[in-house]
Amino acid sequence: MVESMLDMTLGHWWRSVIAFYLAHFTWIVVPLVAWMAVIVIAHRVIKDAEQAMRATLIAMPNGRIAPEKVLRKRLLPVIRERAAQHRWMPAGPGGIWIRRCRPDDVVAQMTKLPNYLIRFRDQQFGTSAGRRRRSLAR
Repeated sequence: MVESMLDMTLGHWWRSVIAFYLAHFTWIVVPLVAWMAVIVIAHRVIKDAEQAMRATLIAMPNGRIAPEKVLRKRLLPVIRERAAQHRWMPAGPGGIWIRRCRPDDVVAQMTKLPNYLIRFRDQQFGTSAGRRRRSLAR
């Protein structure tokens, strides 16, 4: 019944596409899995940098209330140090490929969002710099 509905909606071409996919499944899936492994390896530099930032932030005496200038001064060298230990980093829009790791490029990629360090601090400590919702009085 589903096949007849697809025949009516799409025509008969979908059967040959499904047959090609099933016949060449390995040739389609193996490169995709390899590509996913490459992306995971490239994103290790970001995860390691975030882990080092987290440890530095916890060790800071005024980490919960530190302004962005202090966070930049303390955390950007940590990112550069961790990035120097890695060989690959994400490249392209959305990190869909890899390239040689350059510490300054990793810093630029991680701090591309506005207020990234403040958001990271707030996420780490469970605080928020934004507005609070008020509950309705009953």
